[in-house]
Amino acid sequence: MAEMGRMMRMLRSPRSFGRIVRAEATPERRRNVRFTTVFQVAKIITGRFEELCILRDISPNGLKAEIYRAVVVGEIVTIEFRTGHSVIGRVVWTRDSSIGISFVEEVSVVGILSHSSFDERVGRIRPPRLAVELLGRLRTLDQEVDIKLLDISQAGAKLAVEIAYPPNTPCDLMLPALERKRGLVRWARDGVAGLMFTDPIPFRDFACWRQALARQAFESADDTTPGGEA
Repeated sequence: MAEMGRMMRMLRSPRSFGRIVRAEATPERRRNVRFTTVFQVAKIITGRFEELCILRDISPNGLKAEIYRAVVVGEIVTIEFRTGHSVIGRVVWTRDSSIGISFVEEVSVVGILSHSSFDERVGRIRPPRLAVELLGRLRTLDQEVDIKLLDISQAGAKLAVEIAYPPNTPCDLMLPALERKRGLVRWARDGVAGLMFTDPIPFRDFACWRQALARQAFESADDTTPGGEA
């Protein structure tokens, strides 16, 4: 737990985290509520973006999570668990990289943490995936081609690519701001291919990559506004 605290502090930047915004006092709601400590990756969806987060604890009424993108107190969000279940809630406090979310409706903690998102193609629980449109390159033993990233998780990616690679083709995926990822093409059909990485992307590295892309987008938008360099 201490290591995760150090890790998330390293991920902070002026554009990603601020000081504590407001801690909504809800002692009557938290009293006598049993919290379940968890340490798993989930997806947070707002009206502005979707990103990964790390769940820290959860109760029938809400949860605490670590994130690497700023949210606003009062903002409505959806949390998608790696089990395939999702809940809707409202951000009630933010403090550095931590946020508190109050659920719109009480939930069954056992129910939402129960596995239901089993991916038969890889024989395991499917990790949360982000929809991303990003250009990159895919290298195999005999060629290198342009691709368009469609979605990505810590364990793999889905690409738009013209070549129908045979299953289990070794490859390297190259994306802006991300270290080259080695993996296998698990399937390919109708101009789309699914990759499984040899080594999953650690959450810290994934968070840093997403922050780097956000900074690039921010700086690019700055350059194209009136008075910018473009």
